Amino acid sequence: DLIASITWTDPAGTVPPPNVADAFIPALVNDLDLRVTEVGGAGTLSKSINSVRISGSIGLIGILTGGMIDPTSILRKSLHVHGIYVGHRRMFEDMNRAISVHKMRPVIDHCYSIDTAREAYHAMRAAKHFGKLAITL
Repeated sequence: DLIASITWTDPAGTVPPPNVADAFIPALVNDLDLRVTEVGGAGTLSKSINSVRISGSIGLIGILTGGMIDPTSILRKSLHVHGIYVGHRRMFEDMNRAISVHKMRPVIDHCYSIDTAREAYHAMRAAKHFGKLAITL
């Protein structure tokens, strides 16, 4: 699958301009899976919905604008909308401090060599592991 990524970035973290969806429209062609990362929230989500093809994906990060979300257009296009809450900087710093203080380490279920990476993907698909599946380089 071909994945196109068009990103609007502003270091100040402001809301995308009103016509940001126009950048996506020319990329919509047959066999193109367009994935949108939406940071504006309910106020700009409709533009992201209009930008993705049927069965496309939207990663919804942030709520910079208010408003209500009408699920009708999401259902009509069979979209996959994934809400991602990242919290604020203090929460991130607190989490990292707790990880360090308590010497937390990830649980590794199995390590695969790069030569057996295909087995790692099969193991992940089977979803019978507990913890991380790692591939060493």
